[in-house]
Amino acid sequence: GGEAVLVNPGGTVRAGLPLLEEAAAALKKAGLKSATVAGELHVRHADGKRARVHDVSRIARKPANAEEVGQLCFAVFDLIEMDGEEVAGDYAKTWKRIGELFAKGERTAPVETITTSDAKGVLEAFEKWAETEGGEGVVARSDESGWFKVKPRHTLDCAVIGFAEGTDDRAGMLHDL
Repeated sequence: GGEAVLVNPGGTVRAGLPLLEEAAAALKKAGLKSATVAGELHVRHADGKRARVHDVSRIARKPANAEEVGQLCFAVFDLIEMDGEEVAGDYAKTWKRIGELFAKGERTAPVETITTSDAKGVLEAFEKWAETEGGEGVVARSDESGWFKVKPRHTLDCAVIGFAEGTDDRAGMLHDL
């Protein structure tokens, strides 16, 4: 119907966001009637400051104003289905299609990506994005090996002073610590 929604792994649905209007327009312009797109919701600060996960959570759950809602962006990293057909196979072709669909997006755009043919390239990206720039890590993807999240290791000494369990289908699972 020309509209897009976000659905997170917990089942929360969000609609009516500027980034979704942009995504729907891009898909419609490409002649698609339906698509399932995987990506990551993030916040783009006007001052270029690095956004943190709590920025995304706060704005997605309870934005202070329309300007904050406009800061929400979506970094596309995969196509799951288009017009009812599963997208599978050569990821280079999928990545090319992501670029065709979303490269001109302001709020919905392809995730920042490099292409490398060896572990050294992954390590260099990790050192730049995670260690130097303070990012969360990198995702390494290969058609032969699958995909892996590479994140820095942190050691914390802490005491648990409280926790909450999940509800409904997540009952009995840890929700907050």
